[in-house]
Amino acid sequence: MLIQQNNVILANLTVILKGIKKILSKISDENDGNGEDPLSENAELHTADNGKAGGTETKNS
Repeated sequence: MLIQQNNVILANLTVILKGIKKILSKISDENDGNGEDPLSENAELHTADNGKAGGTETKNS
């Protein structure tokens, strides 16, 4: 009985740790290497186009 309860506890902890790993992975992906903590209150908002109208590419036609 005790072994079965321990197995259930271990299974639950495994699920929790996998969830934490997924969250940390997303945080790591959001940090684009600029040295800022994405969870910091003072972190700047970085848009995909760096705030430029029309994106980063411009075409002269």
